[in-house]
This record gives sequence, C-alpha cells and structure tokens, in this order.
Amino acid sequence: MNQSNEWIFVAILFSLSVCIFWLIQRFLINTILTRLENFLVYKQKTFHAEILKQINKPVRYLLFSLSVLYIFHYLVKISWLQLEHMQNFIVSFLVFFTTQSIYRVLSYFEKHPETLKNRLHWDIENVLFPFLSKIMKLFLVVVAFSIIIFQWGYDINGVVAGLGISGVAIAMGARELLAHLFAGVSLVLDKPYNIGDWISVQDTEGIVEDINFRSTRIRTTDNQLIVVPNGVLANQPIVNWTLTPAKKVEHLLSFSLENTEKDLKQFCQEAISLITTSPLLKDKTLHVNLDAFNRGRYDILVNFELETSDIKTFYEEKERLLFLLLPLIPKHSLTLVSSTALTLASSPS
Repeated sequence: MNQSNEWIFVAILFSLSVCIFWLIQRFLINTILTRLENFLVYKQKTFHAEILKQINKPVRYLLFSLSVLYIFHYLVKISWLQLEHMQNFIVSFLVFFTTQSIYRVLSYFEKHPETLKNRLHWDIENVLFPFLSKIMKLFLVVVAFSIIIFQWGYDINGVVAGLGISGVAIAMGARELLAHLFAGVSLVLDKPYNIGDWISVQDTEGIVEDINFRSTRIRTTDNQLIVVPNGVLANQPIVNWTLTPAKKVEHLLSFSLENTEKDLKQFCQEAISLITTSPLLKDKTLHVNLDAFNRGRYDILVNFELETSDIKTFYEEKERLLFLLLPLIPKHSLTLVSSTALTLASSPS
C-alpha cells in the first residue's frame, strides 16, 4: 500500500471512528445518564437529578473529545503529538468541560435560587444568588483560562503584554469595575429591591429583571430593556413601588369657564360615587375637587390611591376607573379644553 492510499485509509478509518464515538455519546451514554436522572427523580432526589441534568452534555462531550483525541493519536503518527502534548490536550479538555459543567450548574441555581435555598436551608434573599453566581462564574472562567494557558507553557503576563494591554488601561478598567462591584455589593446588602420588583430611579421605571456585579436590568412598561450601572443606582434615590402598599393616581381634568358651578359639582359627586366602587381603593384617599382657576379653564383634580403591588393590576384598574368617568362629561354638558391642557400623572404614595 503506497503512502497516498495509506492516508486515504487512515482518513476513512478516522472519520468512521468519529461517527461511532459520536453515536455512542449521543445515544448510549445519554441514555445511561438520562435513566440515572430518572432514577434519582423516582427516589425523590430532585436536587441531584437536576445537577446530573446540567452536566449531561459536558460529560458526554468530554468523553467524545478524549476518544477522538486517542484515535487521532493512534492512527496519525505526527511527531509533535507526543506524550507531552497528549497530556496537555487531556488536561485542557478536563479543565474546559469541568468548568462548563460547574458553569451550567451555577446558571441553573442562578435562575432557581429556591432549589438551593431549600436544599442547604439558607435564609438568604433571592437577589443574592444571581449576584454571587455571576461573580463565581467569572472567577471560574478566569481560573480555567489560567490553568490551560499555564499547562501549555505560556506566561500569562506575556499573553497580556502580547495583546497590547497596558498596565494603565487595566488599572483604569479595574477601577471602574470595582466601583460597580462594590456598588452592587452595597445594593445587595441594603436590599432596596429584588428581582421582580417594580422600581423607579431617575427617569427609569419598570420591573427589575436581573442584578449582576456591574449593572441592573430594568424592563420598562413599554417593553424596553434599560441597563443601569450599579454605581449610578447606589448614588440615586430608588422608589420601590412593590414595597409601597398603595399607589397614587392623579388626573387633572381641565374644563371651560363656560361650564356652571352646579354641573362641575355634580360631576365631582358622581365621579366619587363611581371610583368608590373599586375594590382596590384605599380608604380616605379619594378626592375629586376644584384644584385651581387657570386662564380660560377650571382644573378638577381626581386624586385617589389603589392598594396593589402588581404593576399590571394597578394600570388596569386605573384605566377602568378613568373610563368610567368619560360618560359623565357629556352627561353634564361639560366642555374639556384642548388636550394640551390635560395632565396625567401617576406616582407611588
């Protein structure tokens, strides 16, 4: 057999081996791990079953990678792929897939902190888990990268210098990162809000979706995702609407001066009667009165508070009550001024 035919034979044999190993990890090993996971669920060991589920792919891919590496070393006689390099590849694969396994487990508990809390009997706020998880994942990746680089004989300082990253740039970046990190720690310890809370800060208002070591993600009512650095949040007043037992509704209606006092008073009385029907209305907070005389108009202020911590419920009930007031305007022959004179505001009490 000449050299050309030999290489073709080796390539075909290697390809077949890779396919076989892929099918083994995809079906045989996956089936074994899945059945073991189901067995743990049957034994009511859901905590261990979930961990096994998260590491399923990394374990299979590790075995597949080591198998391919071995068959490649066995079939292809390349001088540089000697024992030392084989050890480097093996260590690199082990570190990479072990890191991936731990990373996936941390990501799961980051999204389901109650599982870990119940298992370890920790009395810690849920907001702390995503924060600590992200720090641990960052530390994990840095350590894994350092081990792999060191295993291959590279100097980490030389790698950094080779990338052209100066010490000053690193110091400046680390300074900003540490500022946001300590601000994040401060927010976690003070606990002004948790994931899922409805908050207002500066000109931003919405639901807290995520808190990490650098920033907080807020989903606004118009479905925009706002990323606010923790350093900004730590130095700004934060209003947590979720922890506010009642939320204020202020609606200013501006009527023409041609309307009579009698019609305006009847409108106010009937508006009070309609709003009183709300099951969320806080006692002794409802006021519908003449607020001011302005050029060419009367300003009637509708002011009340709704007792709910859910933003959707608040806006739905507020909308329902305001729509109830609309028929009263033609009923009493009232005339609204132009829409530019109409003011609508809502804020936590």
